[in-house]
Amino acid sequence: MQDEKIIEKDETSEDFLIERGELKILREDGMEVKVDVDIVDTEEERTQGLMYRESLGAFSGMLFIFDEEANNSFWMKNTKISLDLIFFNQEKVIIDIIENAQPCTEGHICPSLRPQFEYMYCLEVNAGFVEENRVDVGDSIEWVVE
Repeated sequence: MQDEKIIEKDETSEDFLIERGELKILREDGMEVKVDVDIVDTEEERTQGLMYRESLGAFSGMLFIFDEEANNSFWMKNTKISLDLIFFNQEKVIIDIIENAQPCTEGHICPSLRPQFEYMYCLEVNAGFVEENRVDVGDSIEWVVE
């Protein structure tokens, strides 16, 4: 399988590559929820995140990968869609969820969104995804890069 890459623009108009992949949320009840993801694993990509995106597909999201577990905060600066944020530890188990994070437009003070525990991965999906798909703390993930 060849690596597929897409070109994205950041706030400074520099080009960078974002890998795509498929992520599976493995619920504790044995069900799987598949999500097509853009994988961001550099500081520049994580900073850009989902800024300026008009929409996400129903089973699409962005997977943030960090180098080590930490408790960094997220914010919704220049984000146009409401999101659910799902945080995973290095064992790829959900340790916290922030639901229905609201957009924060330019010129406003954007609140910090911080999970209760240190995490290594964060999956951002449309607001309502967690509830609709019965995703919960204790579920796990696995993914494949295309």
